Amino acid sequence: MLKKSLKIFLALLFIAAGIEISLRCIGYLPGDLRPSLSYFKPVDSLVVIPDFVTNEEGILVANRTYFNEQGVFINEEGFRTKSFTALDSTKRKLLFIGDSFTWGMSAKPFYKNSFCDLLARDSSKEVINLGIPAADPLQYAALAEKYIPTIQPNEVFVLFFMG
Repeated sequence: MLKKSLKIFLALLFIAAGIEISLRCIGYLPGDLRPSLSYFKPVDSLVVIPDFVTNEEGILVANRTYFNEQGVFINEEGFRTKSFTALDSTKRKLLFIGDSFTWGMSAKPFYKNSFCDLLARDSSKEVINLGIPAADPLQYAALAEKYIPTIQPNEVFVLFFMG
């Protein structure tokens, strides 16, 4: 058993050494991880799209100016939902906290057909969508701490994409 294991080890060592020598012969060096066919080209400037920004409390929100220019309503707090002052207190309030899935990034068009938008079509409910792309559990906690006491929803849903 020991002889067989030693033979296998020596064979693998011989193969690895052969590959190493072959790669060095064609110009590769140890630790050289650059792609051999680079399609990167230098640029003279970068374009910054200010679609999402961090507010003074460190919470990631949508940039109202940018999205209003795109024809997408963003409330005064920076979310793609109706103004919190316009909420009907007689209706059942559903608060959704999440990332791009909650925001509706994959919906077509995202500003009309996210699952929150579909739920909001039920006139008996107030749907508050606090979804923001790139949000994480730390942001979910910050949103919950800030908005649950003021909005006082009947139900809170925290959704995140696990993929």
